[in-house]
Amino acid sequence: MRKVITILLVVLIGGIIGILPFTPIWRKLPFSNNFNIQQFPVITNSEINIYFPDFPFLWNELSTHPIGVSAYNNLYKYIYNVELIFRKCFGIRPTPIRWDFWLGREAVLSYSSDSGHWAVITKPRVYSCFILSKLLEEELKFLDDKKIYISFNESYLIFSNFKLGPDDLRYCSFSSPEREGCSVNIALDDYSVVLYPTLREVIEIEGRLESNNKYNASLRPPYFSNSILSISGELLGLVKEISLRNYRCIMEGNKTKSLTLPLELYLNTIKGSPVERLGWKLLGLAISQGGIIAIAGLSGDYSTPIPVIAGWLPLSEDELQKIREVLDIPEYSAVHNVVWSNLEGYIIPIWGRAYQLCLARYRNGFIFCSDESTMNTLINSLDEQDAFSSYLSIDFPSLAKFYGRFFRWAVSLEASPFLSERDVSELYPSWEKFFESLGTLEIKIFEDVNSNKMLIQGKLGNRK
Repeated sequence: MRKVITILLVVLIGGIIGILPFTPIWRKLPFSNNFNIQQFPVITNSEINIYFPDFPFLWNELSTHPIGVSAYNNLYKYIYNVELIFRKCFGIRPTPIRWDFWLGREAVLSYSSDSGHWAVITKPRVYSCFILSKLLEEELKFLDDKKIYISFNESYLIFSNFKLGPDDLRYCSFSSPEREGCSVNIALDDYSVVLYPTLREVIEIEGRLESNNKYNASLRPPYFSNSILSISGELLGLVKEISLRNYRCIMEGNKTKSLTLPLELYLNTIKGSPVERLGWKLLGLAISQGGIIAIAGLSGDYSTPIPVIAGWLPLSEDELQKIREVLDIPEYSAVHNVVWSNLEGYIIPIWGRAYQLCLARYRNGFIFCSDESTMNTLINSLDEQDAFSSYLSIDFPSLAKFYGRFFRWAVSLEASPFLSERDVSELYPSWEKFFESLGTLEIKIFEDVNSNKMLIQGKLGNRK
């Protein structure tokens, strides 16, 4: 009886402590964090680790943020599935208050693309550690007989999709970001990135980057303001490495099979075609030369969607002659001299009128585009202001419409039971509305003259 009373008192006191962060008075108080550097265990071979100084508080704030509201309204079915898994495992519906009470404030998400392993590491309060160690089993089954493994490591509680061994954890240091944000650490073969996104009306992003690949920081490429996606410099190599590492995991995600299948079908359709060969070659050139690669839309009104690839390469006239060899363009291919809005250039047919290599001299280099009709629009919309040598821009509303074209094309093939007309009318529009709420992601990298470090600044949200 005494033991039961003791546990009830601990739960009562802990409940009061857990609810305090969400009371109006407590939320007005400054966030007290006495440590500039936090130590947390992560998966030994993890590349991506995200640290939250106050996860339940961020969760609560996100629930009223425009992006959070849009996610709840448009993607409720997927959010409910996550809640359902949580409830099946632990018997309670997840809320910020319950997370704070049982699992504490700080949390880390650790992920390894090589093994597909992930882990959520939390730091419960003393009373929670005592109670949870008695209540939780080492293995919990949820959907499709998949398991969540639970382990205690010192004062940390770890949930993972694999059974942790003695060599599966290492300690990682995290700089404490603001309470409304998190710290994202990405460590790849040639890149090391630390980002600090902070939840504001427009999400602010700061950070730093270290790279083994050195680019010419004096380059000032043009800014493709009307493109769906444009990326240059160090960010181009970084995004390529992350995408290739996680491609298999994304494509094999059963819960998003209907969403990823159009991309998978399209990549199989163009395999070995001039579209694929030219796209990969231009991407390789942009990475090696420190240029820009962009997606500017779709080429013509063809039954199979053909993305328009555009960009800029810092090449001289002599170097341009070598492009034909690098891009595997046959010697017998015609080269037509043209003028694009007072810019001299060329057209080299690759695959009829559907795919052509259009080139125009611009700023000690060449603008390129794979579609003749888009080339004029592209040049007329160029931002005359100098862009940073490394930048990333994604227009999510345009990207959603762009991918919607691939979605409708995949449904028209009737090649898979995963896709139907119902998916076009019911499944994809909710995702399209969510992506429209994201607005535009803009990230730029520049060198700090005082520290000689590469710094990152960016934002995510709707343009004013």
